[in-house]
Amino acid sequence: MAYDKIAYNQQYNKDNYDKLQTYVPKGRKAAIKASAAQRGMSVSQLIIQALESYCKELDLSGGA
Repeated sequence: MAYDKIAYNQQYNKDNYDKLQTYVPKGRKAAIKASAAQRGMSVSQLIIQALESYCKELDLSGGA
Protein backbone atom coordinates (compact mmCIF):
# COMPACT_ATOMS: atom_id res chain seq x y z
CA MET A 1 0.00 0.00 0.00
CA ALA A 2 1.38 3.39 -1.00
CA TYR A 3 1.89 6.18 1.53
CA ASP A 4 -1.05 8.59 1.42
CA LYS A 5 0.14 11.89 2.90
CA ILE A 6 -3.28 13.53 2.72
CA ALA A 7 -4.97 10.68 4.57
CA TYR A 8 -2.16 10.63 7.12
CA ASN A 9 -2.48 14.39 7.74
CA GLN A 10 -6.26 14.17 8.05
CA GLN A 11 -6.00 11.36 10.59
CA TYR A 12 -3.28 13.18 12.53
CA ASN A 13 -5.43 16.32 12.73
CA LYS A 14 -8.47 14.30 13.79
CA ASP A 15 -6.48 12.59 16.55
CA ASN A 16 -4.69 15.70 17.86
CA TYR A 17 -6.92 18.73 17.35
CA ASP A 18 -10.44 19.94 18.03
CA LYS A 19 -12.01 21.97 15.26
CA LEU A 20 -13.82 25.27 15.68
CA GLN A 21 -15.56 27.00 12.84
CA THR A 22 -16.77 30.57 12.95
CA TYR A 23 -18.38 33.11 10.67
CA VAL A 24 -17.49 36.80 10.64
CA PRO A 25 -19.24 39.68 8.88
CA LYS A 26 -18.12 40.39 5.32
CA GLY A 27 -14.91 42.40 5.26
CA ARG A 28 -13.77 41.42 8.78
CA LYS A 29 -11.74 38.44 7.59
CA ALA A 30 -9.24 40.69 5.81
CA ALA A 31 -8.87 42.90 8.89
CA ILE A 32 -8.33 39.86 11.15
CA LYS A 33 -5.78 38.42 8.72
CA ALA A 34 -3.92 41.75 8.60
CA SER A 35 -3.93 41.99 12.39
CA ALA A 36 -2.44 38.49 12.65
CA ALA A 37 0.19 39.30 10.03
CA GLN A 38 1.22 42.46 11.92
CA ARG A 39 1.86 40.27 14.96
CA GLY A 40 3.77 37.68 12.91
CA MET A 41 1.26 34.89 13.49
CA SER A 42 -1.44 32.98 11.67
CA VAL A 43 -5.14 33.72 12.07
CA SER A 44 -5.48 30.48 14.04
CA GLN A 45 -2.70 31.50 16.42
CA LEU A 46 -4.28 34.95 16.88
CA ILE A 47 -7.68 33.46 17.67
CA ILE A 48 -6.24 30.89 20.08
CA GLN A 49 -4.23 33.58 21.86
CA ALA A 50 -7.29 35.83 22.12
CA LEU A 51 -9.48 33.01 23.47
CA GLU A 52 -6.83 31.95 26.00
CA SER A 53 -6.46 35.56 27.17
CA TYR A 54 -10.24 35.90 27.48
CA CYS A 55 -10.53 32.69 29.48
CA LYS A 56 -7.67 33.76 31.75
CA GLU A 57 -9.39 37.10 32.41
CA LEU A 58 -12.55 35.27 33.41
CA ASP A 59 -10.56 32.67 35.35
CA LEU A 60 -11.93 29.86 33.22
CA SER A 61 -9.98 26.66 32.83
CA GLY A 62 -9.78 25.37 29.28
CA GLY A 63 -9.15 21.78 30.26
CA ALA A 64 -5.73 21.80 28.62
